[in-house]
Amino acid sequence: MTNESVKPESGYRNIIVKGFWILRSSGQSIYHKSFGIAIDEHLFSGFLSAIQSFAKSEIGEKGIESMDMGEIRFVYLAVPFGILFVIAGDKRYDVKLYDKYLTDLKKFFMTYLEDEIWNFFFKNYKRGEMDFFSSHLEENIGKLTTKWEIELITEMSNKEHLLKIYEDLINTFVTNYIETFGRLLTVEDIINPIHDNIKRITKGNSELSKIEISIRGIINYGDIDPEKMDINTLASALENIFWAIIDLAKEQVGEKPVNLILKKLYFIINKNKGLIRELNLEDLVIKLLIS
Repeated sequence: MTNESVKPESGYRNIIVKGFWILRSSGQSIYHKSFGIAIDEHLFSGFLSAIQSFAKSEIGEKGIESMDMGEIRFVYLAVPFGILFVIAGDKRYDVKLYDKYLTDLKKFFMTYLEDEIWNFFFKNYKRGEMDFFSSHLEENIGKLTTKWEIELITEMSNKEHLLKIYEDLINTFVTNYIETFGRLLTVEDIINPIHDNIKRITKGNSELSKIEISIRGIINYGDIDPEKMDINTLASALENIFWAIIDLAKEQVGEKPVNLILKKLYFIINKNKGLIRELNLEDLVIKLLIS
């Protein structure tokens, strides 16, 4: 494959997305944008389309949904009129994230084009005259990449806040539980079942499985990288760990004593009211309040 130098878009800092393509099923590129991938775009567009056509003929009508090449993951979305959307990104990230970006790309393709542009498209795309069309996309693509960049920054911030809130909740509960019932139960009786439940909940996820609990009852995230998981996966795991700890305590000493310790978490809730709304943790708060 012939290499062609492609410069990243100035100021674009989304480290996940490496490039995207809007193609005809024939392999002709309608529009493409690369962020540091140095390739011959025309040859590569044909290659991406050929892979999809082969998959449809050999696997089924749906064709290929994603494939990995080296460190890059390619994710596909086929739509009517023989149009194919492809996005390339870091393969460490879940396909669901790229599916979301593909949906955004399709909406952008449909939304930011005026009637005269669409008229040109339908009159000329079969003849391969795409310069006018692609240049109009180029004029507006910054709206989409800016949206992605803002979303990425916001989600990373939300993941960090999520980790911190659950860290405070878990540490406060477990340390108070050990302090209150440490004479009735050994620390090992308290910590070992918590450790086992954390391993059960995080099994199969290389990042989440880094979560540990110390003998002093302090949650330890290790070198967990929030970028490598979507926020819903992270939120679900942390919530499951939190309630598993509460349920274990209720099994050991009963519901009423545990509910008294839970009241000591209210100050954390009150301190983080704004973040709790932003992170959609209202159900967690309600469940705590009625415990």
